[in-house]
Amino acid sequence: MKTRIRIHRPENVQWGRYHTPWFRYFKTFLEQYFDVELLTYEDRADLGYTHIDLHCKDNIDVQPSVSDVDTVIENLETGDFVVLSFTEYFNHRNVHYLKSNHCKKILLAHFSYHNIYHWLKADRLLHRIDAVSPWFFGWMEEFDINSCREYKKQVTEFYTDKMFWKGSGWQGDRAYRKVVNLLKERNLVDPHSMNHDQYMQELAKHKLALSYYLDLSMYVTPFDHPGEFCYRDMEYMSIGVPFIRIEYRDSVYNGLIPNYHYIAIPRDKAYVEYSKNGDAGVANIIEQKFNEVKNDEDFLKFISKNQLEWFDKYANLPNSLEFTFKLTGLNNWIK
Repeated sequence: MKTRIRIHRPENVQWGRYHTPWFRYFKTFLEQYFDVELLTYEDRADLGYTHIDLHCKDNIDVQPSVSDVDTVIENLETGDFVVLSFTEYFNHRNVHYLKSNHCKKILLAHFSYHNIYHWLKADRLLHRIDAVSPWFFGWMEEFDINSCREYKKQVTEFYTDKMFWKGSGWQGDRAYRKVVNLLKERNLVDPHSMNHDQYMQELAKHKLALSYYLDLSMYVTPFDHPGEFCYRDMEYMSIGVPFIRIEYRDSVYNGLIPNYHYIAIPRDKAYVEYSKNGDAGVANIIEQKFNEVKNDEDFLKFISKNQLEWFDKYANLPNSLEFTFKLTGLNNWIK
């Protein structure tokens, strides 16, 4: 007789969510070991979140909710539960689950060792700090990773005059990626979007890519918009394209090491340049780093190799399912 579990997973039908495919794979994975009941809340999930009814919610003084980038998995026989969260707003919503002694683990994609103390202290939950752990960051949409890697192996001529970056938020009066716009004006990136198949082929032709969320006017206090990781960064890693970025403050499980998994600009140096010259100062040091490393073949191969190893161990299928299973302690629920 398998242990009965319930998965609370709002699927945002109207807008969709990039992590939805991974959650579906994880449900199928869990069905090997458990009697699984899935609640998707499709009638309410288009709000971006939904309130849920936990089997056992002792000490939680608000009706708990789960967003469309999260899931809650309950053991219906013990009342214990775990939370898997790709959210950028942990301290706004999921922190409340820790008020229940039945909450055994929260895995957080946008985890920050710098901020976790402040997040939990604000809710008087520092005694539960060991229940929150860094996780991994997933991919935007499903694609054939092996085919993309094979395509990359066949590329003989790479773009060496610019970094790969595609996305939004860099143009117009409300632009929040001002550094990207400055680099575009210097012809160091071409940020215009394209469909995903073209995107991956163009990525494979570049020696170097540029990471996301580089504007230092954001993410200043522990309670600002707190996410540094991006789907784009994981796509770079999936086929081993080294990328440049200011040192991460966020952490993933067994996380990304500066100048080992990515090409790092020291954060203190970046802030000094930003304080002197604003976004132009940040663009300057990115350009300097690009020119410094773009022809360093040994270093780029070293970064690429390490990226692929980390991605396959923690983010690729099926390993991301298996290590999540163990990290949450769900493997201990098997009868």
